[in-house]
Amino acid sequence: GHDADRKPVPPWDFEPALAGVGGFRASTDDMMKLAEALAGRRPGPLDAAIRRSQELLFPSPRGGGVAYAWAVVPRPD
Repeated sequence: GHDADRKPVPPWDFEPALAGVGGFRASTDDMMKLAEALAGRRPGPLDAAIRRSQELLFPSPRGGGVAYAWAVVPRPD
């Protein structure tokens, strides 16, 4: 990964008990497949679950909000 200035940063390390809160370990190819599925560009058997994961649970007064563990930020494009 990289920081906001595009400088490389070390990977995060998680205690095994906390790995489920963000401890992704996957190849770049697999992460691209996930990104495509989340963006609706890769149809598959989990489509309904992906749509549900993006439903807002806590809307923000400024738009977007929090879905199932996802921050949802509207973009003009």
